[in-house]
Amino acid sequence: MRSNQLWTNILRIGLPVLILLSIVYYFAGKEDQTYKYFTEDYSAVESLQTLGELGDGAVVTQSIVNHADYLKGISLRFANFGNIPEGEILIEVSTADGTLLANKTVPAEQLPDSQEYYVNFDGLIPVERGETIEVTVTAQGSAPGKAVTLWTGEQQPECELQVNGQAQEQMLYLVPDAYRDAYYTAWYWGSAVILLALFTGFCLRQKSNEAAGRKTPAVEFGHIFDRYQFLMSQLVSRDFKTKYRRSYLGILWSLLNPLFMMIIVSSVFSFVFRFEIENFQVYLILGQVMFNFFSEATQVGVTTIIGSGQLIKKVYLPKYIFPLSKTVFSFLNFLISFIAVAGVLAFYRIPLTLNIIYLPVVMVSYFCFTLGIALFLSAMMVFLRDTQHFYGLFLMGWSYLTPIFYPVSSLADWMQKIMQLNPLYHYITYLRTILLYGTAPSVAQNVVCVVLGILSLTIGVSFFFKRQGKFILYI
Repeated sequence: MRSNQLWTNILRIGLPVLILLSIVYYFAGKEDQTYKYFTEDYSAVESLQTLGELGDGAVVTQSIVNHADYLKGISLRFANFGNIPEGEILIEVSTADGTLLANKTVPAEQLPDSQEYYVNFDGLIPVERGETIEVTVTAQGSAPGKAVTLWTGEQQPECELQVNGQAQEQMLYLVPDAYRDAYYTAWYWGSAVILLALFTGFCLRQKSNEAAGRKTPAVEFGHIFDRYQFLMSQLVSRDFKTKYRRSYLGILWSLLNPLFMMIIVSSVFSFVFRFEIENFQVYLILGQVMFNFFSEATQVGVTTIIGSGQLIKKVYLPKYIFPLSKTVFSFLNFLISFIAVAGVLAFYRIPLTLNIIYLPVVMVSYFCFTLGIALFLSAMMVFLRDTQHFYGLFLMGWSYLTPIFYPVSSLADWMQKIMQLNPLYHYITYLRTILLYGTAPSVAQNVVCVVLGILSLTIGVSFFFKRQGKFILYI
């Protein structure tokens, strides 16, 4: 590939590929992301008590003000206190003007005692925000001592409860299964068009710089892939040989390390902290492999320029290639460790869904994010040798501030907000979303991860570029 055609070819190949991927990802995520869950939970009410037996013909009506766009169902909490109730219960959901949205008749004996009972509406029912919704429960054919009742709590604003037409200063234990329109199409294509336009503009700008002979971080960095592919492969191959030299298991350690760590950590935390995380072992190993790649690549990357000082002094080489080769080596180890992840997913019977196609998005953006940090640290280390020690301490703290082995929900509200500032949290959550939970990542998740990758790489490459001319004076 001729250097003056590098950015032309990147644009010619990359733009159609990105457009095709945008179309594929749009349809892959449409079903999961068209609606977003939104509900007002009236179950967390104080002073729980019951209404008393609902005799034959008793009518209970609870009104609430709706703030969602769709209703899929509603949960109520009945009680029979160990008796076997008789008769039937008619549950109706309607608007204030009497328009029936859904109804269901249930034999009283089938209602669970002091547990939530979910009424499924068999699909999403459109509703208007701000309109009043009424939930009516009517008892039919019940007898004294053999009737159900409903759990209630303290009355809440804009909610009115009536029993046989009489207003009550209480509130039913009630949880609507509600959703809002996520405007997925508009948000998705708006974000996609912006990213495609930025990619096109970037390539055209670098093509102009290349033609004019201007040295820029992107042009110089691109030459590594254009002219030094063989050297890159040799450096990565050397790292593999060095790491696994005289090791009986060799590259198998890339599989065994995450498995052993998962077994040890999950054993400790399952008995000591007892976090209520479903499929905790899968949750844990996904967090571990993500953080381990970042930790290994950046810690090794810190010393790449200092460690290659003798070679840099003897021959001309693009200095970017040293932290890049180390990051590529760590990334290959990271990919190999996914064989262990696949084994754990299979062992715990976590099904793979179509959403696995989002894996390249998180992989590529996470690689760019990590490479940007490695470039920044390697340049900083040349001028400040304490960087290695400071970063080691910083990384240790960062590991505890990342939800690898604990759920974010266990943190206080203010800490959960601060967690949003942790880039690793977003990448780990993205991976868990597609592999552990089997759902498509939201537009916001995609944008955050891609932007973090681009931003980190841009800062790292620019910082490295401005200081590489002085490396020879300090190494």
